[in-house]
Amino acid sequence: GNIVCAQPFGCLPNHGVGSGISNRLKELDPDVQILPLDYDPDVSFANIENRLQMLIMNAREQEAEKDKTK
Repeated sequence: GNIVCAQPFGCLPNHGVGSGISNRLKELDPDVQILPLDYDPDVSFANIENRLQMLIMNAREQEAEKDKTK
């Protein structure tokens, strides 16, 4: 699975919850990809877009590997 965790403005409580949930999800599925994205006034769109594109590229590679092993 692939998950995007959007976190507003570097909110500390959200980071704590997000981290806890991420850790539990990784225990349940070690192959899960979780991308935490912090949204604040200084974040650049290019940075967010690049990180999302990397998540998608990694997901496609994982799917291709699964198809090879079938």
